[in-house]
Amino acid sequence: MLRDDHLRKLTDDLAAAGPRFSFSTEGPLPGLWLCADGKPRMQLDFFPLHGSEELANLLDQVQDVVMETLAEMWPPCPMHDHILDPRPGDDRVEWCCPETGQAVARFGELGSA
Repeated sequence: MLRDDHLRKLTDDLAAAGPRFSFSTEGPLPGLWLCADGKPRMQLDFFPLHGSEELANLLDQVQDVVMETLAEMWPPCPMHDHILDPRPGDDRVEWCCPETGQAVARFGELGSA
């Protein structure tokens, strides 16, 4: 289940992708939905989030929705021409360069990276 702090951080990271993304409880099934351009695209509250591994998996899927909607890489690596990967750590998830492994931003801090 998506916790309030995860939703806040996801909202903050999605703000870096622009205003086309929102959340809604109005969707084809009951629950919390990630919306793109006002349309439900991904149900968020069925993911079991017991640790950083599951959260990184959720972010990977959210990343796919964002990239399909924008038709561009998101989030872009500031050092290379590829996307950042959500990587789990001991107690957090970070957006990392897949080439160097360098952490660029913590989950929820993409806008300040």
